[in-house]
Amino acid sequence: MPDAKWAILEPLLPPANRRGRPGADLGQVFNAIRYVTRSLAQWRLVPRDLVPWGTAWFYFRRWREDGTWHDALRADVRRAAGRNPQPSAAILDSQTVKTVERGGAERAFDGAKLIKGRKRHLLVDTLGLVHGLGLSSLRRARMTEGV
Repeated sequence: MPDAKWAILEPLLPPANRRGRPGADLGQVFNAIRYVTRSLAQWRLVPRDLVPWGTAWFYFRRWREDGTWHDALRADVRRAAGRNPQPSAAILDSQTVKTVERGGAERAFDGAKLIKGRKRHLLVDTLGLVHGLGLSSLRRARMTEGV
């Protein structure tokens, strides 16, 4: 990755853990993650001149789960559009989706649309950037914050 792009991304990374074994070269980790996501290759096919595939997978999973990239990049997009990094308004929409005939507790009947299935919910700001998503049965709702 070019140094100019790395200079933008490096401050977004969480600080290294001071205990335990030394961390991997995060530039090489990021290159391995880019390789997998751009080529749609399997993790085990990460080239050997980068980091081991298990290391790349560990960091990818960790950064995905803690929102390292999503929150910061969403705020940057909002700033570039001349908006406040934190939205003051959001739009919540839901859609009923048909499911297979046999279902579990998440499957119910929507009387308004005459469909058996689940509902999916999406929370977006006025720029269309995702802030939350969820899946629920038609009986109860469960949202996931901070996608």
